[in-house]
Amino acid sequence: MDLPQTLLSSNERERLFKLAHEGPGEGAIVNIGHFNGGSSIILASGSKLNKREEVFSFDINAEGFNSSADYLDKNNVRDWIIFEESPSVDAARAWAKKEETKIRLLFIDGDHSYEGCKNDIQEWSHYVTTGGMIAIHDYGNIYLENDECPSIIRAVYETLLNDKTFSNFECVDTLLLATKK
Repeated sequence: MDLPQTLLSSNERERLFKLAHEGPGEGAIVNIGHFNGGSSIILASGSKLNKREEVFSFDINAEGFNSSADYLDKNNVRDWIIFEESPSVDAARAWAKKEETKIRLLFIDGDHSYEGCKNDIQEWSHYVTTGGMIAIHDYGNIYLENDECPSIIRAVYETLLNDKTFSNFECVDTLLLATKK
């Protein structure tokens, strides 16, 4: 894959690709926080290769992605990603009005503040279908600025780790994964 700048490690990119390609559960793939579009391209490439679902990608700012849009064509995924410029909480409220709301893979890499991460988990995790997965980036990433690492850890602990509907927790570098029971 030819990707724009992404903050995902090679292990994280490989795992996300594999989950999109052959991951468990049924429903959509949703990406919260697409930055330059690298994570969306990875998810769409894996899913499209196995003729699975499109990727819905939400971010408050499309500027970064717009400057890297040619990567969609280079990776042949322009038709497999639906980008929307929207705060994730607003996007979740709009998602609730859709006919089909099931999500099989939810990737959260948006607002890294405590409230932002907590809201993303609370607003989106209940759409993850049984057997589906949630992936949260930068969990335990000590290189983040402005105390974002402890904020993400606290938000995940207070929401996801205390949610009895998720299990099989695993970390791949700074990517926290959990499966919906």
